[in-house]
Amino acid sequence: LAESGCLSRVENIVAVSGGAYIACAVASHLVAAEQPSSACDMNGWYQRVVAKTICRMQRNVGYFVRDWAAGPFKVPDDGSGLLPPFADVPILVAVVLFTLVS
Repeated sequence: LAESGCLSRVENIVAVSGGAYIACAVASHLVAAEQPSSACDMNGWYQRVVAKTICRMQRNVGYFVRDWAAGPFKVPDDGSGLLPPFADVPILVAVVLFTLVS
């Protein structure tokens, strides 16, 4: 949509499941991005925001399969996580147990 110049005409985004993650990411990047200085650069602005979103999601995918060899006690410095990898398992177990008990 950004490449074809159609994204500027989108008024609503409806998504479910995994698409909701992507829609939320794009929406948050659109809100956070500095508006273009001129209307003629609007398509380029949308393309840059979408590219930034894609790069961020590719960087964050490591959260699901984080590299323990890189440092199990090292907090990521790229904004992709708040806790070191060793905290993943206890948090996952706690969430699953809480879900099963509820």
